[in-house]
Amino acid sequence: MEQKLSVTPTKHDIANKGLTMVVGTVSTAVMSMLQGIIISRVLGPAGTGQYQLSVTLSITLITFFSLGMGLANIYFLNHHKINPKQIVMNSLAVGLFLGLFSSLTIFYFFTFKKNYAGALGPWAKIIFSSGLCFMVLQVFMTQILIAKMKVRQYIAVGIVSSFVNLFLCALLGALGLLSPGAALIIYSLYQITMATLSLYFLREDISFAYAPDFRLIWRTFKYGLQLYVANLLLTLDQNISLLMIGFLMPGQFDAAGYYSRAVTLCGLIRLLPTAMTNLLYSHWAAVQGQERTRQVERVIRIYLLFGVAFVITLILAGKYLMIVMYGRAFLPAVIPLQILGFQQTMWMISNVFQALFAGSGKPTLTTVNIGGGNMVSLAGSFVLIPVLGIVGAAIALTCGQAVYTFLNLLQARKYFGLNFRNCLAFNRQDLTYFLSAMRRRKKSTVLS
Repeated sequence: MEQKLSVTPTKHDIANKGLTMVVGTVSTAVMSMLQGIIISRVLGPAGTGQYQLSVTLSITLITFFSLGMGLANIYFLNHHKINPKQIVMNSLAVGLFLGLFSSLTIFYFFTFKKNYAGALGPWAKIIFSSGLCFMVLQVFMTQILIAKMKVRQYIAVGIVSSFVNLFLCALLGALGLLSPGAALIIYSLYQITMATLSLYFLREDISFAYAPDFRLIWRTFKYGLQLYVANLLLTLDQNISLLMIGFLMPGQFDAAGYYSRAVTLCGLIRLLPTAMTNLLYSHWAAVQGQERTRQVERVIRIYLLFGVAFVITLILAGKYLMIVMYGRAFLPAVIPLQILGFQQTMWMISNVFQALFAGSGKPTLTTVNIGGGNMVSLAGSFVLIPVLGIVGAAIALTCGQAVYTFLNLLQARKYFGLNFRNCLAFNRQDLTYFLSAMRRRKKSTVLS
């Protein structure tokens, strides 16, 4: 049984939906930023570090246990036209199964690896560990929303969940009840809210008449494995430095707190690619040849312009941004912040290639390239963190990202005819392309 596309997305459709994604993602990011400010100012560097190490570990574990099946669902919905009801029911069954393993793993880690996570109360351990099951579900379901081009619903999930997260943090902070354990419980409630809302927006595709299709699950699993390794390596690419700080500097939660705030503040530039990547992946799965290559070059030019402006801002005003957002207690994070500005700019460019390779059926290219970058980051972390601390972590991550970006450029040129000069030649048409999309308010009818 197949669900067919009624209209192939045009470049203006993708720009319109992309702008909606950007606006929505900025809204959720602002709330997330405010929540981070509350946590940082209430808990201080050490408490923030303890909280962030646990969250970072959970994100890494979820990526490990999701097996790439969320992104594989996008491919099967848009390329093979599989019935969405079957995809959703398969994802429910697999998500609950994999989520259980995630919950048990992190509970074990909290119980027996206290040097990494620090002392946490029993309820914090139980609730946070249980929340990981819902985290797997929300990863699967939100990616199905993207595959079906339900952009408004996807944005609603993020906005409502982020508001709940922010409200609870502000409330407990005002009452003097916010602790690392309480913050982790709130994070779990945030994930539960996201999973619940995603299921609500997909309720028309929830039908118990569709039993799990194990043949389709196997096909999804096999394709997902190609994306899985790349996705896991990409997650490690962003989290490896903080994880290594936790393992190489055990108990030094203040250092983890400084570095996490540098990563968070620097990560503001990631709003644009985070909003666009899955949408571009869905679009580029249906576009071929020179048209796709020209679109890739255009997106790279726009991302590069944002990146250069962001790096200059961090160099000139990074200290003041850190004071305003997190307070003077986090000033040791300024130098890592400025170094990571270069890393994040290269990350944005690499994110375009990730969408290109996945959408064109060549996800293993990302795996090979990010593997080379991660090897450099890991080796650099072992060498530099014991000597330079969090500054060494930032340098190691930036060097690894440079290797990853360079390999992506080479592969894109080889397989898709990417022109390096075109990636640098920003022109007025790039700006008018997105401005014209802002003026187009006509509703898109992408899916029947």
